[in-house]
Amino acid sequence: MDQNPPNTMKFKWFFLTLCLFLSTCAEPYEQALRKSGPGNKNMEVYNFDYWNLQNKSFAGAKLYSASFVGADLRHANFSKADLRQTDFRRATLYKADFSRSNVHRSFLFEAKLTGAIFDYANFRGANFANFNLRETSFQHAKLEDANFRGA
Repeated sequence: MDQNPPNTMKFKWFFLTLCLFLSTCAEPYEQALRKSGPGNKNMEVYNFDYWNLQNKSFAGAKLYSASFVGADLRHANFSKADLRQTDFRRATLYKADFSRSNVHRSFLFEAKLTGAIFDYANFRGANFANFNLRETSFQHAKLEDANFRGA
């Protein structure tokens, strides 16, 4: 009775793989946002390395120790997010909004942060080494022990 179930299954796997590869499906991204943060003993470490997440909202998200290495996060919204120990190395964060977020001890080495907004954010101990701070706003941000070498 089932006609071509193997082909249907292959199509579903192909479509899922294609969506994840192109980063155009919102489902994996939204599932990560629904997960709880550091209080969750079974917390997964979210890996968004090299994803295209332009204009996505991570506002209020708990993404402790997440990885966004090389990700395209232009115009992304991280306001009020828990991003402690998150890895943003070589990420494109042009005009991303980190206002009132907690980015304590995060890695921003070689990140492209032109025009980013860090107002009222907690960047204590963050590593800002070797990136361009042009048009970037740090109004009232906490920057104790942050590394700005080569910036």
